[in-house]
Amino acid sequence: MQPAYECTIRHGDLAVTLRASLRAAITLEQAFGFAPLFRRIHDQNFTAYRAVIEAAATDRREADALLRSLSRVPLRGFVEGEQARLMGFCAALLPQAPEGERQEPESGASKPWAELFQDLYRLGTGWLEWTPSETWNASPSEIIAAVEAHSEKLVALAGGAREETRTTEDNKRQREANIAANLDPEFDREGLNRLKAKLRSEKR
Repeated sequence: MQPAYECTIRHGDLAVTLRASLRAAITLEQAFGFAPLFRRIHDQNFTAYRAVIEAAATDRREADALLRSLSRVPLRGFVEGEQARLMGFCAALLPQAPEGERQEPESGASKPWAELFQDLYRLGTGWLEWTPSETWNASPSEIIAAVEAHSEKLVALAGGAREETRTTEDNKRQREANIAANLDPEFDREGLNRLKAKLRSEKR
């Protein structure tokens, strides 16, 4: 697993680090939707550039200083110079399926991004027991990888196979093992499966 994607935007002597966090992903998806956001970055729309910088900056004061400096100069050099970097950053906001996941077609409509991000926040703060701040600051891909690893840990504790081959009795034994290990006895397996299905469908 790779750490959350970060990149640095520069103008003159000023620099801002952007982090592809869950907070940034939710903020930008709500403001634009990802397809329109990509189109606006492609069209060098400064409003979209500003929104990305404000949503993803790791230091808001640095972001404000850089944006103020841009208000006093022509924007062409900046928007042309940073376009590819911002396109790559926006692509990094989209969660990736865990390595090794099969890319099989899924039936039915895929889950909207807003719902998927809500699921990730719920899994981070509930299933993983991260603080809200830790969850907001993690990237969607980091949360997915952590959930996958935690799920595999619980399966191993129960001495069972992966979810695809488990029976009702297997699940009962896993719940008992979770309780014995002071872990959550219930895991929203269906929610995780829907999440994986969404990721597989979006990567096709």
